[in-house]
Amino acid sequence: MDIKYIGIPYVLGGRTYSGCDCYGLVYLYLTERGYTLPKYDISYRLEEAKDLIDENKPLVLGQQLEQPTENCVTLFYRGRYPTHMGVCSGGGVLHTAENHDSIYEKFNAVSLRRYRKMEFYELQGNFTAQSL
Repeated sequence: MDIKYIGIPYVLGGRTYSGCDCYGLVYLYLTERGYTLPKYDISYRLEEAKDLIDENKPLVLGQQLEQPTENCVTLFYRGRYPTHMGVCSGGGVLHTAENHDSIYEKFNAVSLRRYRKMEFYELQGNFTAQSL
């Protein structure tokens, strides 16, 4: 795991090393590895996410995996819908949240004690998010 991704402050809607949210961290990490992702900056609103959920559209259209692989996206569920995301690397996940700067944790530390379930998605060069 490249240390430059550790300790980035949490900033809602952030997409830079100065600060980012969970999607922003995934954005930084994967765009630097050649993936093309939509920026979903501060103009992305909660109501748009609600529309995806209400219409039962998937958040990520990449191939769902049974087990995590290098550079796959992880969606975390607390209830019925995903509430958090990260990116897999070296047997763990890189993620950030309101209560902490970006961190890297092995999967046994990011257990289902905190999340009801995790889903893993392999992206093929382009992030194929459902268009809003």
